[in-house]
Amino acid sequence: MYKIKVLIVDDSAFSRQSLRTLLESSNEFEVIGIARDGEEAIEKVKRIKPDVVTMDIEMKKMSGIEALKVLMKDKPIPVVMVSDYVAKGEKNVIEALQNGAVECFLKGDILGSQAKPRSIQIFFERLKQAVGVNLELIKPKPMSEKIVVPKRTPAPMYSVQNEFQMVFIGCSTGGPNALREILPKFPSTFKLPILVAQHMPKGFTASLAKSFNKTCQLPVREVKNGDKVEGGIVYIAPSGFQTVLQKKGADVFFVIEENNKYKAAYTPCVDVTLNSLVSIYKNKLLTLIMTGMGHDGLEGCRKAKKSGGYIVTQSKESCVVYGMPRSVDEEGLSNEKVDLYSLYDRVMHLTGMDKG
Repeated sequence: MYKIKVLIVDDSAFSRQSLRTLLESSNEFEVIGIARDGEEAIEKVKRIKPDVVTMDIEMKKMSGIEALKVLMKDKPIPVVMVSDYVAKGEKNVIEALQNGAVECFLKGDILGSQAKPRSIQIFFERLKQAVGVNLELIKPKPMSEKIVVPKRTPAPMYSVQNEFQMVFIGCSTGGPNALREILPKFPSTFKLPILVAQHMPKGFTASLAKSFNKTCQLPVREVKNGDKVEGGIVYIAPSGFQTVLQKKGADVFFVIEENNKYKAAYTPCVDVTLNSLVSIYKNKLLTLIMTGMGHDGLEGCRKAKKSGGYIVTQSKESCVVYGMPRSVDEEGLSNEKVDLYSLYDRVMHLTGMDKG
């Protein structure tokens, strides 16, 4: 049986040994080397050729992010960041994802006495699936501070009868970079609310929202409990919790709940949020299922389809990982499959916002 070859990069001897012990507890991985800093990691990637790298973020000689940038430019390889939650943790995780990291995990979730069995299971799954990611798509691309979309005549597209009231986006692995190709393009005149559920470690979606708020023409906010849903705003569901919606009279409000009630594998969970959206918006809901591992969103799409909602999946060719969209496609739930670089145009057309 072939074992996935792993290089562990961490300046802490304790963390290196803990990760080695964890990985070797599974018969699917083989630790073929360790590196104590980013410089050593770059040299060993070239020399011992691992299948995947686990990389700490903060290291003294060369940080994990600096090493990641070099690797993605010179020797692209799947890199999973494994780091402590520190003061700069949120910003560092966003920077790592934007520079090509496949996933980010907190050490406390997978190592030590407080490790969570489900987090360890997801960590193993992510490492295995990371080997098959589309490295060309995950490589970082330069991006201007603001994207201004020129007015142009759109390509002919067929329309639907739904008068949408909400746009929902669910994504996981590769999501932050994929979202960078879409969210900044929405003009300040876009009238519908956009809600994004992106799998991330607890505490990191606030920085994701702040990052997008700097580059988007629409305001971008991390959802807070009790927020009223308003048009023309991009909402980011907070990691570590479940985001649902509640209707009170003519208004809709966000409710942030602990996962104990749902016991879902992910926080936020696309299925949990999507189920809630369907109960309120029914056929007025436009759902995008984008790049990501696993099948989160499948159950919610089943309900969305039954309620007359419209479902768009990201095309296989443009996904970093064709997992979540694939599960929806294979059940015949997707109304159409759209390339990442055409998703913005398609949403604008479906919502009727391309006529201005």
